[in-house]
Amino acid sequence: MHSKAEFESVVASCVVQAEKMFSCVSGLDWFEYGPSYGTALKYSDFPSLPHLCDLLSSVVSIIRTAENAGAAIHRLPTEILAKIFAYLPQEATSSHTFYRTDFPDVESQSVHDYVIPSQVCRHWRQILLSSPSYWTPVILHDDNMTANDKFVDLYLTRSVPHPVDVWTATSSGLGIIAEHSSRLRSLQIQLDESWTPLVQDAFRALSGSAPLLESLNCRIASPDGLEQIEGPESQLPKLFAGDIPALRKLRMSGFTSWNENQFKHLTHLCVQGWPCDWAIPDGFQDLLSLIRDCPTVEELYLSLLDPWIPASEWDEPLLDAVELTRLRRLSLGDSTVSQCMCLLSHLLIPPNASLSVHRASLSGESSDEIVLGFLTDAFRLQNLTDIHTLITRASCAALAFGPSGSMRISTFYNWPIKFLNFSDIARLPFASTLREVWLQSPEQPQPDWFAFFFALPSLRKLTLENVVTKFMLQALSRQSSPPQFPTRQVLCPSLETLWIIADGEMSSNVRTSSYYDLLHCVEMRHASQVPLRELRMTAPWDGVEWPRSMVEALEAYVGSLDMDAKDLKVDIPSELNEDMHLGHWPAWE
Repeated sequence: MHSKAEFESVVASCVVQAEKMFSCVSGLDWFEYGPSYGTALKYSDFPSLPHLCDLLSSVVSIIRTAENAGAAIHRLPTEILAKIFAYLPQEATSSHTFYRTDFPDVESQSVHDYVIPSQVCRHWRQILLSSPSYWTPVILHDDNMTANDKFVDLYLTRSVPHPVDVWTATSSGLGIIAEHSSRLRSLQIQLDESWTPLVQDAFRALSGSAPLLESLNCRIASPDGLEQIEGPESQLPKLFAGDIPALRKLRMSGFTSWNENQFKHLTHLCVQGWPCDWAIPDGFQDLLSLIRDCPTVEELYLSLLDPWIPASEWDEPLLDAVELTRLRRLSLGDSTVSQCMCLLSHLLIPPNASLSVHRASLSGESSDEIVLGFLTDAFRLQNLTDIHTLITRASCAALAFGPSGSMRISTFYNWPIKFLNFSDIARLPFASTLREVWLQSPEQPQPDWFAFFFALPSLRKLTLENVVTKFMLQALSRQSSPPQFPTRQVLCPSLETLWIIADGEMSSNVRTSSYYDLLHCVEMRHASQVPLRELRMTAPWDGVEWPRSMVEALEAYVGSLDMDAKDLKVDIPSELNEDMHLGHWPAWE
């Protein structure tokens, strides 16, 4: 090992030689080659100059390496640096899923993620070049820097032999990507261009086999919604010669149709249309054929169905139904009630599946049909044959789940709960099996609550949230039935738990308070030998105090009483989480 003095001596010698070289190079200006003499002589006229430039660049590189060696980060072991570098494109490669939004953040993700640090110093460059897996995410934005074949080739060359994940917002690099199709693991093409011969040729360039491709996302700009399309104007061509045996996840947006029989083993399928005033001839048959050709599909996401199903009532003969034996999630979005009902009438939904209809809109139907209209054929919806819980919320018309599966329905309109007709709750195929109901009351006029509770013989738990409970409690307190009901039994004989959350008319100092309706209800049920085991209440505002006499009056008829309960919530299955349905592109699990 050399001493510090020896090192300083070598550096001093280099400085002397560098000063002489600088003096010589500066003298070139006197040989009519400087900036003041125009361009009579060219750089290429002197073969020694490029060699001199390379030598000087190497010298500067060595000096900068010595300079960088003093930085704190260089005290980290090489293994730690390599681990840090692995997190650079983490957002893009996490689980190799598609983005919830259309494309990665342009500010944080680009093809330069590893190019820039590889130019910091030789040490970093050696680490990055020795790990091909770093170069497997290829992210191309639609700009002059990244839409460049040299950059694409750089990544594809340095990533050999690993599979690659490509995200591109430009069609210019697809040709060179096609040359490496045998290594594609995922491909996401997000174009803001409409279907043109240039775009069509770019897709057709993807003609080689892709045996490793697992997920494919293709989006182009949607056609004009006012212009009627008679044929397959933007048909997705046959990709990779149909040789995609590992493909499991597919998204398509902006395409009117697709080449048949090229997607056989999908487990996840997402198709997005666009708003328009017409439907493609035979478009619905094409859509059903696509689904039918994927018998192993587990998650199916369809939205904006206008190009394939008329927005108004379907008046064509029913087609052959598609049985989806492995389906566990079906999501229909941004479509009319008629379109959703048309599609559901052609699908056999298996047990344990989750059905989500979100942002449903009306097109001539009665508002009552937004919820009940979907449930007219229980045979096809086998996931709704044994439902135990029904929830209505301000943001969602209905949530229902149980051992047989689940359902979620929301509407395009504000305050969607008004579209659930509580008086007709008996029309629900699972009304008789409901054990828990969580209600936010509809607006006036009040529904027939006696008919509502009469249809729920298995109800065990009832939660009334942010509603005036008076009318519901009065219905539950009536021992004699209205004329249209033949029985004289107590309603909901299995009811054991009642939660009341923020009833604005539940007070201690008003004669018309719904407290007295509650007291009459629990007293009647106690006398009928079907008492409530648990009663929990939360006040509509802070500072509400109940006189001891009013508390004791309720305690005489209830097993457990809490008139100042906190955090009363219901557990909702993850597949019904509202955040899962905010965008057209849900994240694959």
